[in-house]
Amino acid sequence: SDLFIIGVILFSYSKHFKNWIQPILSFTMVVSGIGIIIMIIIAPTPINYAYYAGLILIFMFGYILIRLRFIWASLAGWTIVIIYELIAIDNTPYEIFLNNNFFFISANIIGMAVCYYFEYYLRRDFFLVNKLKKEQKKVLQINNELEQRVVERTEQLKVSNDELLIEVRNKRIAEVELKKSQKFLETIIDNIPAMIFVKDTKNLKFIIFNKISETILGLKREEVINKSNSEIFATDSADIFSKEDQKIIEGDCEIIVVEEYFETKNHEKRLFHTKKLPILFEEGKPEYILGISEDITDRNQNEENLRSAKIKAEESDKLKTAFLSNMSHEIRTPMNAVIGFTDLLDFHIKDEKLRVYLNSIKSSGKTLITLINDILDLSKIEAGKLELKFEAVNLSSLFND
Repeated sequence: SDLFIIGVILFSYSKHFKNWIQPILSFTMVVSGIGIIIMIIIAPTPINYAYYAGLILIFMFGYILIRLRFIWASLAGWTIVIIYELIAIDNTPYEIFLNNNFFFISANIIGMAVCYYFEYYLRRDFFLVNKLKKEQKKVLQINNELEQRVVERTEQLKVSNDELLIEVRNKRIAEVELKKSQKFLETIIDNIPAMIFVKDTKNLKFIIFNKISETILGLKREEVINKSNSEIFATDSADIFSKEDQKIIEGDCEIIVVEEYFETKNHEKRLFHTKKLPILFEEGKPEYILGISEDITDRNQNEENLRSAKIKAEESDKLKTAFLSNMSHEIRTPMNAVIGFTDLLDFHIKDEKLRVYLNSIKSSGKTLITLINDILDLSKIEAGKLELKFEAVNLSSLFND
């Protein structure tokens, strides 16, 4: 036991002693109880009967004096009682055994109740003190936070005031820039060589109408802006325009491209190529309708004139081809006769000087025949009737020619 006590004293200097103090004290209580039980058993009668009071003192020591925790004290106390029951049941008279059991069990139960009472109120006081400290800490933290918030809000107010001044200045700058942008956009729209107009989908009234539109339709901008189709155009035209606009609003089609005739204010009938498309915003619904219309009357007339000229050119080309074909046949027949007669004369003329003249006539005739054949082939190429023949040739004679 002395070694055990010395060991406990030495272990108390360890950093782990705090975690093991309750098991060590419980074990010490059990060891002390076992020592008293042994004294009760081995001491002579009737002296040994008085040792049970020592065991009660052990219970008091464990439950009250050293303040063991309830669970450890209960385990130690009932361990001592069980050990006593096992050792003393055969070595102690029945009446004394029952008497000691009464005192030991009663002392153990009373000690448990007292220990639980102490531990309950100590825990309650501990939790209350701990809660009070936490609340004080919270109050201090809240106070610090409030002070910090006051400082932050003061700084924020200062920053907000500066930002407000900057925002006001930026807003003025933005208004100026917006006016410039609007003027810039109006200038571009007014100088685009096509009719540009925009309608509001809520009432289908014009909100943009460029200058070229005024020139083509003969309508002033003041006569069109904030007015609907029925207030500007004839009934038939207005109905057609309104139906197209309604299709875009209902989402039946995103873009309508049409070519239609329109009678201007000067009663001039003009052909227009018009494209309409919706201007969508965040919800995907059309807010405005953009129209781009181009006067294609002159272009259409030019295209028609071009088609007529092309037809005439094709007919002229056919006549030229027919003429070349007929001419080549008409020239080739007498030329073949000339070449044939030169071949006949070649047998009868022996004079070298005359033969030179005859060969010149024959060579020129063949050259003329070749030229006529080339002209005929050219007419076939233009008519798309030239046929190519694939056959073996003598490359040497071909290159010599």
